Parts: sequence; structure tokens; C-alpha cells
Amino acid sequence: MNKDNQKSIVCNKETNYNTKRHIKRKAIVRVHKVVIPVEIDYEKLASTIIKTQLELDKEPESKENIKMGFWKSILLILRGKKDTKDQLTTGVISLPLSMLFQLLSVMGLMLFCVGIYEGYTQAISMSWDGLLFLKNSMFLIFTAAILLIILLYSIILRGAAKELEKTKDKHFVITKAIFAYDFAI
Repeated sequence: MNKDNQKSIVCNKETNYNTKRHIKRKAIVRVHKVVIPVEIDYEKLASTIIKTQLELDKEPESKENIKMGFWKSILLILRGKKDTKDQLTTGVISLPLSMLFQLLSVMGLMLFCVGIYEGYTQAISMSWDGLLFLKNSMFLIFTAAILLIILLYSIILRGAAKELEKTKDKHFVITKAIFAYDFAI
């Protein structure tokens, strides 16, 4: 090894040059670490969480959460003395949307029943000779698949309607209403 190569290798080791290709590239890596030692007592944390949860469970219901009669609620709303906390807005949006989903579900179930009846009558009246057997079989399988999809979609719509009736989250209901509106367009 000549003198220049030795000096180059030593220099490369000191300044992080790439020695394999003899390309002089300086690689400077600066890592700033801040280490803050923190000791967490997990048993104390867990007991505090459990104690807080038990206190929340034991709190009596406030006067606002107590159920009251329909007409009394209407009277308090008209006077402006009852804070509904967006429950009326949620109800106004979710009730028609839930009814729409129920209607679509019933229409899908009716379409399924009519499709089954029509498929049965078509199967009886078809000619099943030779190549017509294959054609008729494929038609009936395709019709059954479409009817199955309609049935499953109707069941999903019914579940969505029940979900909308039970929900209390205004943003969730508004999102579903926007989805239904966009789907209709």
C-alpha cells in the first residue's frame, strides 16, 4: 500500500468518509436526545381510574336526565325552559331517515317475494329440452343471485333503520342523512 492510500484510509476513518469507493463524502449525523426520567406508579394510576369510574357510576341522575311526560316536555320546550341538548334536531333528522330506510327495506322484501313467485312460475312454464336446459338454468341461477342480494340489502337497511332510531349522536345522524341524500342523487 502506498503512502497516499494509507493516509486516505486513516483520514477516512476519522472523518467518516466512504472507504470502499474512495469517494470523499463527509457523513455527519447529529442526534439530539432528551431523556427525562419519569417514574409511573401503575398500581396507583389503576386504583385512581377505578375509583373515579365508581364515583361516576354512583352519582345520582340530575333533574335534566329524569324522564318526564310528553306534554310536560312540550310545555317546557315552548316556554324555553328545557335544554334539549340537540335531541330534537337529532330526532327531526333521524325519524324521517329511519322511516325511509324501513320503507326501502319493506319494498326490498316485497320485491324478493314477488321475484321468488315469478321465478317459480317461469321455471314451470319454461321448455327444458336440450340446450334450453342450460339457458334456463343459467337464467334461474342469475335471478336467484339477484334476489339474494336484494334480500340481504333489505336486511341491512332494516338494521340501519333500527340503529338510527337508537342513536343520540347528532353528527352521526347528520352524516347518515347526507349519505342518503347523496345516494338518492
